[in-house]
Amino acid sequence: MNKRISNNVQIYTSLMGVGTLLMGVVLFMTFPLKADLANGFNTPIIAFEFATSASDVAFLTGDGEVETNNRQKMDEGHQWDMLFPFFYGGFLGLLLLKRMLNGQRFLSFGLPFAVLIIPFDIYENLTLISMTDALRHNASMEALFLQLHPATWLKWGAIGVAISVLTCGLVRNREYWSAVIGALTSLSIFVCWRSNSQPLLVEIMANSIFLFFVFFAMKESLKTWQMVRVKQKI
Repeated sequence: MNKRISNNVQIYTSLMGVGTLLMGVVLFMTFPLKADLANGFNTPIIAFEFATSASDVAFLTGDGEVETNNRQKMDEGHQWDMLFPFFYGGFLGLLLLKRMLNGQRFLSFGLPFAVLIIPFDIYENLTLISMTDALRHNASMEALFLQLHPATWLKWGAIGVAISVLTCGLVRNREYWSAVIGALTSLSIFVCWRSNSQPLLVEIMANSIFLFFVFFAMKESLKTWQMVRVKQKI
Protein backbone atom coordinates (compact mmCIF):
# COMPACT_ATOMS: atom_id res chain seq x y z
CA MET A 1 0.00 0.00 0.00
CA ASN A 2 1.16 3.52 -0.76
CA LYS A 3 2.93 4.95 2.29
CA ARG A 4 1.20 8.30 1.96
CA ILE A 5 -2.25 6.68 1.96
CA SER A 6 -1.29 4.59 4.98
CA ASN A 7 -0.12 7.68 6.89
CA ASN A 8 -3.28 9.62 6.01
CA VAL A 9 -5.54 6.79 7.16
CA GLN A 10 -3.57 6.60 10.41
CA ILE A 11 -4.05 10.32 11.01
CA TYR A 12 -7.77 10.17 10.23
CA THR A 13 -8.17 7.17 12.54
CA SER A 14 -6.54 8.92 15.48
CA LEU A 15 -8.52 12.11 14.87
CA MET A 16 -11.76 10.14 14.78
CA GLY A 17 -10.75 8.40 17.99
CA VAL A 18 -10.11 11.70 19.75
CA GLY A 19 -13.39 13.04 18.36
CA THR A 20 -15.18 10.00 19.79
CA LEU A 21 -13.78 10.70 23.25
CA LEU A 22 -14.64 14.40 23.08
CA MET A 23 -18.20 13.65 21.96
CA GLY A 24 -18.42 11.12 24.78
CA VAL A 25 -17.52 13.85 27.27
CA VAL A 26 -20.21 16.13 25.81
CA LEU A 27 -22.83 13.39 26.14
CA PHE A 28 -21.71 12.55 29.67
CA MET A 29 -22.16 16.20 30.67
CA THR A 30 -25.54 16.47 28.92
CA PHE A 31 -27.46 13.33 29.89
CA PRO A 32 -28.79 13.01 33.46
CA LEU A 33 -25.99 11.77 35.71
CA LYS A 34 -28.11 10.38 38.52
CA ALA A 35 -31.71 9.29 39.02
CA ASP A 36 -33.85 6.96 41.07
CA LEU A 37 -33.60 3.99 38.70
CA ALA A 38 -35.43 0.67 38.70
CA ASN A 39 -34.17 -2.89 38.26
CA GLY A 40 -30.59 -2.38 39.42
CA PHE A 41 -29.48 0.12 36.76
CA ASN A 42 -26.90 2.74 37.72
CA THR A 43 -26.80 4.93 34.58
CA PRO A 44 -29.94 6.86 33.51
CA ILE A 45 -29.29 6.74 29.77
CA ILE A 46 -28.56 3.00 29.87
CA ALA A 47 -31.69 2.40 31.95
CA PHE A 48 -33.71 4.35 29.38
CA GLU A 49 -32.25 2.47 26.39
CA PHE A 50 -33.17 -0.88 27.94
CA ALA A 51 -36.54 0.10 29.43
CA THR A 52 -39.33 -2.43 28.96
CA SER A 53 -42.15 -1.08 31.14
CA ALA A 54 -43.54 2.07 32.73
CA SER A 55 -41.72 1.36 36.00
CA ASP A 56 -38.38 1.49 34.14
CA VAL A 57 -39.04 5.08 33.05
CA ALA A 58 -40.53 6.32 36.33
CA PHE A 59 -37.61 8.73 36.70
CA LEU A 60 -38.83 10.43 33.51
CA THR A 61 -42.56 10.28 34.29
CA GLY A 62 -44.62 13.04 35.82
CA ASP A 63 -44.73 16.83 36.04
CA GLY A 64 -42.33 17.22 38.94
CA GLU A 65 -39.23 19.38 38.59
CA VAL A 66 -36.85 16.42 38.72
CA GLU A 67 -38.74 14.36 36.14
CA THR A 68 -39.20 17.34 33.83
CA ASN A 69 -35.51 18.17 34.07
CA ASN A 70 -34.57 14.54 33.37
CA ARG A 71 -36.69 14.50 30.20
CA GLN A 72 -35.15 17.77 29.04
CA LYS A 73 -31.64 16.45 29.58
CA MET A 74 -32.48 13.23 27.76
CA ASP A 75 -33.75 15.14 24.74
CA GLU A 76 -30.70 17.42 24.71
CA GLY A 77 -28.42 14.41 25.00
CA HIS A 78 -30.10 12.61 22.13
CA GLN A 79 -29.82 15.67 19.92
CA TRP A 80 -26.04 15.55 20.46
CA ASP A 81 -26.17 11.78 20.05
CA MET A 82 -27.30 12.23 16.46
CA LEU A 83 -23.66 13.17 15.75
CA PHE A 84 -21.98 10.64 18.04
CA PRO A 85 -22.39 7.52 15.83
CA PHE A 86 -20.61 9.29 12.98
CA PHE A 87 -17.59 9.55 15.27
CA TYR A 88 -17.49 6.16 16.99
CA GLY A 89 -18.91 4.27 13.99
CA GLY A 90 -16.40 6.06 11.77
CA PHE A 91 -13.62 5.23 14.21
CA LEU A 92 -14.50 1.54 14.16
CA GLY A 93 -14.72 1.64 10.38
CA LEU A 94 -11.29 3.24 10.09
CA LEU A 95 -9.77 0.71 12.51
CA LEU A 96 -11.01 -1.99 10.16
CA LEU A 97 -10.08 -0.12 6.96
CA LYS A 98 -6.53 0.55 8.13
CA ARG A 99 -5.89 -3.16 8.60
CA MET A 100 -7.69 -4.05 5.36
CA LEU A 101 -5.33 -1.76 3.45
CA ASN A 102 -2.43 -3.55 5.11
CA GLY A 103 -3.53 -6.89 3.68
CA GLN A 104 -6.26 -8.20 6.02
CA ARG A 105 -8.96 -8.25 3.35
CA PHE A 106 -11.23 -10.53 5.38
CA LEU A 107 -11.94 -7.58 7.70
CA SER A 108 -14.16 -6.17 4.94
CA PHE A 109 -16.92 -8.33 6.47
CA GLY A 110 -17.00 -6.03 9.51
CA LEU A 111 -17.00 -2.75 7.59
CA PRO A 112 -20.73 -2.72 6.67
CA PHE A 113 -21.62 -3.26 10.34
CA ALA A 114 -19.48 -0.29 11.37
CA VAL A 115 -21.35 1.82 8.81
CA LEU A 116 -24.75 0.48 9.88
CA ILE A 117 -24.09 1.66 13.43
CA ILE A 118 -24.86 5.20 12.24
CA PRO A 119 -28.47 4.72 11.01
CA PHE A 120 -29.19 2.19 13.79
CA ASP A 121 -28.10 4.62 16.51
CA ILE A 122 -30.06 7.46 14.94
CA TYR A 123 -33.15 5.21 14.79
CA GLU A 124 -32.74 4.39 18.47
CA ASN A 125 -32.35 8.09 19.29
CA LEU A 126 -35.54 8.97 17.43
CA THR A 127 -37.38 6.21 19.30
CA LEU A 128 -36.16 7.50 22.66
CA ILE A 129 -37.10 11.09 21.76
CA SER A 130 -40.59 9.83 20.83
CA MET A 131 -40.77 8.18 24.25
CA THR A 132 -39.93 11.35 26.17
CA ASP A 133 -42.50 13.20 24.08
CA ALA A 134 -45.11 10.55 24.92
CA LEU A 135 -44.21 10.80 28.61
CA ARG A 136 -44.52 14.57 28.44
CA HIS A 137 -48.07 14.27 27.07
CA ASN A 138 -49.12 11.22 29.12
CA ALA A 139 -49.59 9.22 25.92
CA SER A 140 -49.54 5.43 25.59
CA MET A 141 -46.05 3.87 25.69
CA GLU A 142 -46.87 0.27 24.82
CA ALA A 143 -45.99 0.43 21.12
CA LEU A 144 -42.84 2.45 21.83
CA PHE A 145 -41.54 -0.13 24.32
CA LEU A 146 -41.99 -2.79 21.65
CA GLN A 147 -40.15 -0.60 19.13
CA LEU A 148 -37.31 0.25 21.51
CA HIS A 149 -36.02 -3.30 22.08
CA PRO A 150 -35.08 -4.05 18.44
CA ALA A 151 -33.92 -0.46 17.92
CA THR A 152 -31.50 -0.75 20.82
CA TRP A 153 -30.17 -4.18 19.87
CA LEU A 154 -29.70 -3.31 16.20
CA LYS A 155 -27.19 -0.71 17.35
CA TRP A 156 -25.47 -2.81 20.00
CA GLY A 157 -25.45 -5.84 17.72
CA ALA A 158 -23.74 -3.92 14.93
CA ILE A 159 -21.14 -2.66 17.41
CA GLY A 160 -20.56 -6.20 18.66
CA VAL A 161 -20.09 -7.69 15.18
CA ALA A 162 -17.73 -4.90 14.08
CA ILE A 163 -15.58 -5.31 17.19
CA SER A 164 -15.58 -9.11 16.88
CA VAL A 165 -14.30 -8.91 13.30
CA LEU A 166 -11.70 -6.35 14.31
CA THR A 167 -10.57 -8.66 17.12
CA CYS A 168 -9.90 -11.44 14.59
CA GLY A 169 -7.64 -9.04 12.71
CA LEU A 170 -5.85 -8.05 15.92
CA VAL A 171 -5.15 -11.69 16.76
CA ARG A 172 -3.86 -12.38 13.27
CA ASN A 173 -1.61 -9.31 13.50
CA ARG A 174 -0.37 -10.47 16.94
CA GLU A 175 -1.73 -7.40 18.71
CA TYR A 176 -2.61 -9.59 21.64
CA TRP A 177 -3.37 -6.99 24.34
CA SER A 178 -5.63 -5.14 21.93
CA ALA A 179 -7.26 -8.44 20.97
CA VAL A 180 -8.01 -9.18 24.63
CA ILE A 181 -9.75 -5.80 24.97
CA GLY A 182 -11.74 -6.42 21.80
CA ALA A 183 -12.66 -9.98 22.78
CA LEU A 184 -13.86 -9.00 26.25
CA THR A 185 -15.91 -6.14 24.81
CA SER A 186 -17.62 -8.23 22.14
CA LEU A 187 -18.16 -11.03 24.68
CA SER A 188 -19.85 -8.59 27.09
CA ILE A 189 -22.28 -7.59 24.32
CA PHE A 190 -23.05 -11.22 23.45
CA VAL A 191 -23.56 -12.24 27.09
CA CYS A 192 -25.80 -9.23 27.72
CA TRP A 193 -27.92 -10.10 24.69
CA ARG A 194 -28.22 -13.75 25.73
CA SER A 195 -29.19 -12.71 29.27
CA ASN A 196 -32.15 -10.74 27.91
CA SER A 197 -30.53 -7.46 28.99
CA GLN A 198 -30.03 -8.11 32.69
CA PRO A 199 -29.26 -4.72 34.31
CA LEU A 200 -25.90 -5.71 35.84
CA LEU A 201 -24.71 -7.17 32.54
CA VAL A 202 -25.99 -4.12 30.63
CA GLU A 203 -23.93 -1.84 32.88
CA ILE A 204 -20.86 -4.10 32.44
CA MET A 205 -21.35 -4.02 28.68
CA ALA A 206 -21.59 -0.21 28.62
CA ASN A 207 -18.42 0.13 30.70
CA SER A 208 -16.61 -2.35 28.45
CA ILE A 209 -17.51 -0.28 25.40
CA PHE A 210 -16.27 2.85 27.15
CA LEU A 211 -12.92 1.23 27.99
CA PHE A 212 -12.63 -0.14 24.45
CA PHE A 213 -12.90 3.30 22.85
CA VAL A 214 -10.60 4.96 25.40
CA PHE A 215 -7.96 2.27 24.87
CA PHE A 216 -8.04 2.33 21.07
CA ALA A 217 -8.28 6.13 20.82
CA MET A 218 -5.17 6.43 22.98
CA LYS A 219 -3.40 3.66 21.05
CA GLU A 220 -4.08 5.24 17.65
CA SER A 221 -3.12 8.71 18.90
CA LEU A 222 0.19 7.31 20.17
CA LYS A 223 0.83 5.64 16.80
CA THR A 224 0.19 8.93 15.00
CA TRP A 225 2.47 10.83 17.38
CA GLN A 226 5.25 8.29 16.82
CA MET A 227 4.72 8.47 13.05
CA VAL A 228 5.00 12.28 13.08
CA ARG A 229 8.16 12.15 15.20
CA VAL A 230 9.81 9.73 12.76
CA LYS A 231 8.90 11.98 9.82
CA GLN A 232 10.38 15.00 11.59
CA LYS A 233 13.68 13.17 12.06
CA ILE A 234 13.98 12.30 8.39
